[in-house]
Amino acid sequence: MISAQRLQRWSHAIRKMQWPLFVTLTMPNSLDPESIRHLKNAWSRLRKRKLMMEKVRGGVATFEITNKGKGWHPHIHAVMDCRWLSIHVPEPLRTDPSHIVKQKCELAQKELSSHWAQCLREEEAVVWIQRVKQVDSMAKEVLKYCMKGSELVSSPDPVAPLLNVLRRTRMLAGWGSLYPLPSPDEEDQPSVECPNCNATKSFVPEEVAAFITRRQDSTQVGPYRA
Repeated sequence: MISAQRLQRWSHAIRKMQWPLFVTLTMPNSLDPESIRHLKNAWSRLRKRKLMMEKVRGGVATFEITNKGKGWHPHIHAVMDCRWLSIHVPEPLRTDPSHIVKQKCELAQKELSSHWAQCLREEEAVVWIQRVKQVDSMAKEVLKYCMKGSELVSSPDPVAPLLNVLRRTRMLAGWGSLYPLPSPDEEDQPSVECPNCNATKSFVPEEVAAFITRRQDSTQVGPYRA
């Protein structure tokens, strides 16, 4: 289950993205639950790379860990506001034939995989990239709990060390354009309309507003007197 308030706030933020891109970053399985800290450190290194700094406006990432009998498997689900996640591969054009578009996408994925492997200090790494089409379903995938209760119960490895790690680890974070997190409650409030020109969401310097207010007050109480 996902908190309704949590889902509402983050889904609202994801809807504000111009180019939502769903990215999954994985790492090799490990018997040590502390491996999720290694995952988070690698993520911090990736965020500082030119690829992310120049191509991604912001996003939200969750850190998830599963265990299906082959050790702990930490991974990241992220939605990034990104038009094209590559520096060396040119963005596909509308005039490109389908096989060229597919080739460019595969090369861009390999580029991200190379960056992620370097951040993990591994020879290779598996990543998935997918353009978001259904925001609500993607938000549920990204914002789900870091580990399902059913997986804890059926885990073949002791869960106490994992719970101790998770208790001291932040498993969801926004960055860039999604930090601080925009609030739908604040943004959905009706805009104040000017009674004179009917304008909304217009900026008026404080001194100008004060001057206009003084003039209006003076016309209401009588002639202005120095």
